[in-house]
Formats: sequence, structure tokens, C-alpha cells
Amino acid sequence: MQLPANYRLLAGSELKPAHGASVMGPAEPGEMVRLAVCVRQRPGAPPLPDHVHWMTTPPGKRRFLTSDEFAARHGAAAADIDAVVTFARGQGLTVLGTSPAGRTVRLSGTVEQMSRAFAVDLQYYSSPIGTYRSHQGPLSVPGDLADIVSAVFGAWIIGRPAAATARETHRELRHWSRQISRNSTTSRQCRPTLPVGPSV
Repeated sequence: MQLPANYRLLAGSELKPAHGASVMGPAEPGEMVRLAVCVRQRPGAPPLPDHVHWMTTPPGKRRFLTSDEFAARHGAAAADIDAVVTFARGQGLTVLGTSPAGRTVRLSGTVEQMSRAFAVDLQYYSSPIGTYRSHQGPLSVPGDLADIVSAVFGAWIIGRPAAATARETHRELRHWSRQISRNSTTSRQCRPTLPVGPSV
């Protein structure tokens, strides 16, 4: 798909076909897709405690934040969440939920809507472990979201059979985990849950 003039590539979002996979054809435009958009940590937020902190702080002196405290200190800014929600609704997508603490916006929409929103072509792939739906190459987002969106975790996949879906889900999680580890300041603690099985 041609990149819209006001869009920018989302760094680290490029996917390659699974080993031995081949393109079968474009995904059905009306098929439903669910995904989670991960946004950056709020600007100016303090760094998360690292491994050294936990190793050198005695258990009795460790302080654990409540969910609300964590969201306020390390979560997403309300303005960033709102920007993604506004973009999604403008694309006709359904907002399933938001999590400032998890720094995620969960969305659903058709293949056609998701393809247009993220300037990507969704296709069916045949592989030794089964058929799945995915994209090849990077995703893109509008320029005003390029510094806000850290990752897009997808149920791009379909479960025919379930083993293929699970394998592709785990492959995508490994891919994004590598990208997140390279950009831990903006992406740590973004932990959306991916559904395993057919998108409905």
C-alpha cells in the first residue's frame, strides 16, 4: 500500500513471513481484526526501577506502587491516549478499551479499516503449520502520532488451525520484545494481551 503523504513509518514494526510461508492472497476486507496500540511512557516520567535496584534494595525497604500510583507515575499521558482514540474513531474503528497504566488502546475493525488506518496490506499466508493472516513490511501512522505510538500488537492472525495462530502470535511477541528491548525508555511495561484463536 502506498504511504499517505502525512504518514510516517512505525519503527520496528516490519514483519517477515514465517519460515516456509507463501502468500495466498489478500485478506477478506470485511473480516474482523482486533489489536492493541501501545503508546509511549508519559513525557518526563521517571525511569522504571531496574534489575540493580531490586538486587540492592532489601525486601523490607522495597516499595510497591498501587495500580493508580503506577499509572500516574509511569503510565501514558491522557493526551496521548486521547490522540490515539481520536485517530481510531476517525478511521471508523471501535475502541474496545484504554489502559493508562498498561499504555494501551485496544481496537477492533475490519481488515479494510485496519489496512487503511495503518497503511498496510493484510494477506493470507500458507505455511507448514497452517494458514494465517498477517502483514509484510512496516506499519505506518499519521505524523502527529509517530512519536506517541510505540508498537501495534495485532490479532492480525486467524486461527486455521489454532496451532498456526499460536505460533504466529508468539512470533510477533518475540519480534516486538526485541524492538521494545532496544527502546526501553519509551516502551517498557507495555503489556497488551493478544487473543489466540479466530478473530470474531
